[in-house]
Amino acid sequence: SWKSGATRTQISDEISSKLAEWQTHGISTRFCGYEIDPEQASMEQHSQVVASSMLSNGDALIVVDPCPFYARGGGQEPDTGSLTVSASACEAPRTLAVKHAVALPNGQAAALCVDAQHTDLQVSQPVVAAIDMQRRNGCAVHHTATHLLHAALRQVMGDTVTQAGSLVRPDSLRFDFTSTALSDDQLREVERLVNRFALASTPVNVTHTTLEAAKEQGAMALFTEKYQADNVRMVRVSNVSVELCSGTHLRTTRGVFPFQITSEGSVGAGTRRIDAVAGVAASKWLQQQFAYAQNAAHILNAKQLSKLCDAVHRLNDTNKTLRSDAAKWLRVAAVNAQTVATHATTLGSVPTVIHILASESSAPHTSDARLVAERACHLRDTQPQNAHVVIQDTHIALAVNSISFPDVQAGALLRELLKKLPGKGGGQGVLAQGRLKSAVTDIHMLP
Repeated sequence: SWKSGATRTQISDEISSKLAEWQTHGISTRFCGYEIDPEQASMEQHSQVVASSMLSNGDALIVVDPCPFYARGGGQEPDTGSLTVSASACEAPRTLAVKHAVALPNGQAAALCVDAQHTDLQVSQPVVAAIDMQRRNGCAVHHTATHLLHAALRQVMGDTVTQAGSLVRPDSLRFDFTSTALSDDQLREVERLVNRFALASTPVNVTHTTLEAAKEQGAMALFTEKYQADNVRMVRVSNVSVELCSGTHLRTTRGVFPFQITSEGSVGAGTRRIDAVAGVAASKWLQQQFAYAQNAAHILNAKQLSKLCDAVHRLNDTNKTLRSDAAKWLRVAAVNAQTVATHATTLGSVPTVIHILASESSAPHTSDARLVAERACHLRDTQPQNAHVVIQDTHIALAVNSISFPDVQAGALLRELLKKLPGKGGGQGVLAQGRLKSAVTDIHMLP
């Protein structure tokens, strides 16, 4: 919450200004987050405060050294966790919740903490930094999965596939890429490949080299990223993938299994997007889908999930039959609808008859826009020499015969009528429908 009423934009501007100021004064920190195994249960890093500043929303922006919190780009969400301030002679240890980490201009990390009372943090004060390892591991799983997905797409769709963007979360990934649309078979093949790569438990190796050497080794890079020519970080999955990447990754590919694509579609000309889940998040997703299927099978009285599709087909066939029967009865009801009043008039140059049907209060459960429209169509076909307006309560429909009035649009006539009879509606050709602001139950209520 923004305790001082400051907007997110204002806070973002404050952070940017403070980070730039710290850069001017040479404040920096060593990032030690790559040394952490993302699959370990917990992590504590003994650090010290390098700089601290309060923000107008009550948060404190703190730089610690060394800093284990990941805040780099590459589409990966930043770390969260806590900072514990060591106890003093007069007070107990205090813990600050790290909301997220923001990148310093030199690419290292700063921690954004929540607590308005900790304005007394001093430079060189010792702290213990603890990362939310469940979140870190989730991001590592999905970042490694992103690399495997990229490699699988290139195998299935060809080397012309290139990354156009990504978002790595603890519980999912989003991957944008240049390609034509994928068929269902191609999507299943991509899934199969990623799961095969994962189950191979291939080591994920990270090395630092020059940009030129990385290119010679076939490393793929995102064209929107800027890289240092003399020092780039190369992430390699042997015989599968090699990319320039600053993100956190698993030690082996095993944690990516199972991998499941949850959606695929277009986000622009020539650009596709895949959403997917991997590892523990994928297991939870699959369990939820299984629960959905079980519930559907129970509702449809399918004793086995393998019979669910048959049950759905039977339900669909029954629904088609019922809808067909309902349409027949609707036409019967329209033919026999009780008219309480009619009024002959002219709309533009078109002779028109307005028909007012019995209201729902006198004919319960008959007030229906479909009935009104069907009645208008019946009158149009049986009395083609006029345009016909049918009103029941607030429902209104206008129908006109295209042979008798080839140059007349039903929608235009209805809009003309609604200038005098307040309401909304529209349509084209031979039928237009709408809703009146007030119910019309008698001819004297017409303007």
